[in-house]
Amino acid sequence: MVASIGSTAVDATGNTFKVVLADDFSAGYKTSNWGYAYNGGTYWNGAFDWSSSDVNVRNGEMQVTDTRQADGSWTAGGFNSMQAGQSITYGTVEFDARVEAAQGTQAAILMWPVSDTWPRDGEIDILEAPKNQAMHSSHWEGTDGSHQYSSIFSTIDPSKTHRYAMTWLPNELTIKVDGQVVARWTDAAAIPDTAMGFGAMGYVAAKGEDWLGGAPDSTTPSVVTTYIDNVVMSQWTGTGGTPTPPSVLAPAPVDTTPAVKTIGSGSDTLVLKLTQDVYKAGAQYTVSVDGKQIGGTLTAGAAQGSGQTDVITVKGDWAAGAHTATVTFLNDTWGGTSTTDSNLYVTGITYNGKALAGGTADLMSNGPVDFSFTEAALVTPPPPSAATPPRSLPSSVPPAPGARPPRSGPASSTSAATATRPSAPIPPGAVSPPSSSPPRPGTPPGTLRSLSTTSSPPISTSALPAPAPWTSWWSAPRTASSSSATATTR
Repeated sequence: MVASIGSTAVDATGNTFKVVLADDFSAGYKTSNWGYAYNGGTYWNGAFDWSSSDVNVRNGEMQVTDTRQADGSWTAGGFNSMQAGQSITYGTVEFDARVEAAQGTQAAILMWPVSDTWPRDGEIDILEAPKNQAMHSSHWEGTDGSHQYSSIFSTIDPSKTHRYAMTWLPNELTIKVDGQVVARWTDAAAIPDTAMGFGAMGYVAAKGEDWLGGAPDSTTPSVVTTYIDNVVMSQWTGTGGTPTPPSVLAPAPVDTTPAVKTIGSGSDTLVLKLTQDVYKAGAQYTVSVDGKQIGGTLTAGAAQGSGQTDVITVKGDWAAGAHTATVTFLNDTWGGTSTTDSNLYVTGITYNGKALAGGTADLMSNGPVDFSFTEAALVTPPPPSAATPPRSLPSSVPPAPGARPPRSGPASSTSAATATRPSAPIPPGAVSPPSSSPPRPGTPPGTLRSLSTTSSPPISTSALPAPAPWTSWWSAPRTASSSSATATTR
C-alpha cells in the first residue's frame, strides 16, 4: 500500500495534508474508490462512445483504453473518484502514469468538479498527451461566462512512466513531474475553489481536431492504453498558513529567430508569413489545406513588432477550383496581462506569387482560422479539325513528277530553294552516274570534280533523268551528307 487512509503529512512550508484515498490496484478495481466506470453515450465531439469495458485493472495497475470496434467505430473508458463520493477541496494528488502514443488518440488525467458544472467550477488537467506532448492545463469561466484556460507544455515524454504530483492550494496551483515543477498558476481565476474528484479518461479525436493531429488512421493500433498506478489523494487541512511558493524551474529562453521552412511537395506554392507574442513558449500551430494537415506541428519564431516574419512555404498540387487553407493555434497561454499572453499572427499569404485578399489574421486564443484561395483552370486548345488536317511546309522545292524522293539527313546550309542532287556510292574506278546534262566547258567527259553549292547554280529537279533501279540507287548504303556548304563529290 502506498499510504494509509487517515495518515497526515506536513510539507516544508507547514501545510498539512490528510490522506483520503490510496490505491495501488493490488486488490483489483475497487468501486469504493472509483464508483462505476462511464458507460453509454457519445462524447461531445462525436468520435467515440463511453464503454465500461475500456476500464480495467490488469497486472496490478489501472488501464484505460481507446478501442476500435469491428465496425470501425471507437469506444473509450473513463472513471472518477467522485462517482464513489471521494473528493477534495484543495489538497494533493500523486500517481504514476504513462500514455501510449498513437495517431488521433490521447488521455486526460484530471480533477473534475463534483457539481459537474463546467466551466464555472473549473477543471485541472494534470496531464494530457496530444500528439505525445505533455500538456498541463487549468480551465475556468470568464467574467462574461466564456470558457477560459491556460495550457503549459513540458518537455517530458508522456509515453514513459513518470511520477506526477499536483498541489492545489487556495492561492496556488502547482504540477510537478518526477519532483520538478513544470507548471504553476497563481491567478485566482485559474484556481478552482469547489470540491473535485480525481480520474482519467481516454480520448479519440474527430477529423477536424487539429490540436490532436486529426482522427485515428490506419497506423493507429486497435487498442491504445493509458496506465495508472499508486494513486494517493489528500485533503488540505488548512493548518499551515499561507504557503511559500515553491521554486520553479526557470524556463528555457524562447528562440525568436525567424523560421524559414518548406512543408509538403508539389508544383503549387502557398507562402505564409507569421509572427508571435511570446509567453513561456513559442506559439505552436498546424497548417492544413482542405482539411488535410501538411507537415507536423510548427513553432513560431519571429516576434511581433520585430520587423521580421517567419516564412512558411506550403507545397502541393491542388486541382482547379476553390480551396481553404487553415492555420490552427494550439498552445495559447494567458497570464492575466497583455505582456503575459501568447498569440499568433498571420501577416500575409500569397498563392503562386499572388497576394490573397484577406490573408491576415490575429489568433488570440486556440483554434483555427481559414483563408480561401483559388486554383485557376487550365485552358486547353481545341484539337485540329479532322476535315482539314494541318499542312506540313516542304523543306525544299517539291519534286517534279517522276523525280526520286527528297533525301533525308542533316539540313544543308544552302537556301531552301536550292535542291541538291542526291549522291550514290561510287565504286572504285567508276565515274559519276550518267547525266542528261552536258559537261561544263573545260571538263573532259568522265572526269571527277567537286561542285560547290555556293558557286554553282541550282540543279533543276525537272531536268533530272529517270531514276536508276531503286535497289541500286536509293536503297543502297550511303553516307549522310555533311552540314557544310560543300556538296558531296560525284
